[in-house]
Amino acid sequence: MRLIPLTGNPAPTPAAAIHPALALVTAVASLIARAQRAPVPVITLTDEELAALDGPRALPVAPQPWLEGQKVSGRMLACHVALRSLAARGIVLPAGLDGGDGSVLALHQDLRAVLAMRRSALGLVLAQRRSGAERQSRMLYLHEGGVLEEDISSSGLHSLTVVSLARAGERLTSFEIGR
Repeated sequence: MRLIPLTGNPAPTPAAAIHPALALVTAVASLIARAQRAPVPVITLTDEELAALDGPRALPVAPQPWLEGQKVSGRMLACHVALRSLAARGIVLPAGLDGGDGSVLALHQDLRAVLAMRRSALGLVLAQRRSGAERQSRMLYLHEGGVLEEDISSSGLHSLTVVSLARAGERLTSFEIGR
């Protein structure tokens, strides 16, 4: 599966239209720049939605508590259903065939950017907090100038927010002490 940006927000420059990698770097830089003023909540996705967007052969980069609890035979089906749900809600749009596995998806640039940030971090921090049988996790994906923060609930919901480096430390401390 190949991912391409949806047009519109922010509009790709002519150079970015020619070089998709440049468009992705520009989208990540834009998110980090906006996060310097205030945290930028991007989207909340389920385990299976993230797994579907990452591709069936990708290793998970963060805990997937709900998906890990499913039988192996049901995980692929869950991912297919999740992808259909994302398409039905307009979060991803089928954009044609690429000649490889047959699927190309168009994504909003902010979503493409956070997916790229999950896979290209300079460093990772995983913090976990338990309360009885419930476990909450926070993954920090460290980038130059900013951080992708992924809050993971025990039910497998992943809230993706981009924050400044300074705010990431404050927010991690608040997470750890349960505020």
